[in-house]
Parts: sequence; C-alpha cells; structure tokens
Amino acid sequence: MVEARRGVLVHSYLVSRGTMERMRLLVATQLNNVHINLVLRDLAERHVNRDGLSDVGEQTIARCLRVFDPCLTCASH
Repeated sequence: MVEARRGVLVHSYLVSRGTMERMRLLVATQLNNVHINLVLRDLAERHVNRDGLSDVGEQTIARCLRVFDPCLTCASH
C-alpha cells in the first residue's frame, strides 16, 4: 500500500523464479467510486433543471471531482 496524492494505491505482485506472473493494481478512484457517485447524484438533483445544469452546479460538480481525485478530472477531458 502506498499513499498518493489522490489516495491509497494498492499494488500486489506474484513473482515466481524471478518472473512476474501477475500484477494487480487498485487505485484511489476505484476505492472512492461509490462516494463520488453518491455526491454527484446529490449535486445533480440540486442543480439540474429543465434548462440543464446551472453554472453553479457545473462549478460545484467539477470541484467535487477534484476533491476526490484530481487525476480523474484530467482524465475526463
């Protein structure tokens, strides 16, 4: 386990006779995904109307994404 800027990273490796046979990575986005979705749904219910997403809602949702995972914001462009 390694603490990174966006949260905990979990790395698991299986090495046999000097050869890596399996590698598993669990990144912070996977750990935070449920919470991100709950917050985004709550914000959308508050800021989406017939005209779409309000300007305040757009800024708030973007801020929420950066709080949970700054790397996710760049990856979603």
